[in-house]
Amino acid sequence: MRVENLKFAAALILGGLTAGCNGPKTPAPPGQNQTAPPEPPLKLVIRQGQTLPQELAGRWVANAFGWEFVLDPNQGIVSAILDNWRINMRPGQTVLVPMLEDALSTYEPGTWTLEYNVATRDLTLEIVLKRFHVELGKTQRIDGHSTDIFSGRVSDDFQRWPAQWVSFPKYQATTSNGSWDLPVNPEDTATDLVFVKVPEQK
Repeated sequence: MRVENLKFAAALILGGLTAGCNGPKTPAPPGQNQTAPPEPPLKLVIRQGQTLPQELAGRWVANAFGWEFVLDPNQGIVSAILDNWRINMRPGQTVLVPMLEDALSTYEPGTWTLEYNVATRDLTLEIVLKRFHVELGKTQRIDGHSTDIFSGRVSDDFQRWPAQWVSFPKYQATTSNGSWDLPVNPEDTATDLVFVKVPEQK
């Protein structure tokens, strides 16, 4: 989820746009409201008999947009700092962030996935935000969900990870005038990043 997209969304809301408001929601058909089994907080995808190398462990920081990951050979993804206003999250743990005017924003993760190929050092991370609710005032908010995928080959010394970042966000703005979906620029959905392993902060 790109910080530019949320800043743009906030500008639209605070600017008081009213066009494109959505109508009433259609209720789900009978039988579709049954409780689904809980999603796992984290998935590791690795070939049978292989394990994540110890050299992959550590704090990986992107050269732009503020993304960071802490990886562990036993746990996979320990934590992530999202580009969206530097929110620090862990798998399966919802984060609440105080905002102005006693507002409270909520970030709920879905299943995060780490996939690694030992033979090629290809690493893919998928970070899912199942739900986010960003309050910008008493009557203005942004709701939505997002999936961010990072994929590339780790260097042979395990110090650099050039990765392509692909983002799939969904935003809905709400004001006192109603709710409507916000546009996403397709040109902003793919970016090349370089992650570097740095000493973890104490």
